[in-house]
Amino acid sequence: MFKYSIPLFLFLVLAGCVQKVETTEGSKPKAEEEKKWVEGEILVKFKPDATDSIIDAINTSFGTSILSKSEYTETYRIKIPEGKLVEEMVEVYKKNAYVEFAEPNRIVKISPIERKGEVLETEEKKEEK
Repeated sequence: MFKYSIPLFLFLVLAGCVQKVETTEGSKPKAEEEKKWVEGEILVKFKPDATDSIIDAINTSFGTSILSKSEYTETYRIKIPEGKLVEEMVEVYKKNAYVEFAEPNRIVKISPIERKGEVLETEEKKEEK
């Protein structure tokens, strides 16, 4: 009986390790995987010949509103109407002749900076303290 118990024990331990690696490696919670951008928002850059009145008319026709504008890139953060999909509104804006580009307002996570073996704290980490 004891003759087979050690190999059986090792087999079960190793099988458990392999099982654990297969289920956890590369998997993320479904909600985290699906949320790649801010729901209800898109980023749009209009061509230089689009005046403020043209931009307002475009946004009014699509039922959208300007949340903010980057003074550096001239890109608008636009709120889309409830019930509309981000992907759908990106395509609608892309088809407009006055639009240079339109894309989802993607969520980007920045890793801490490492310098000479030392990890510098991000602003989020400082605020947590």
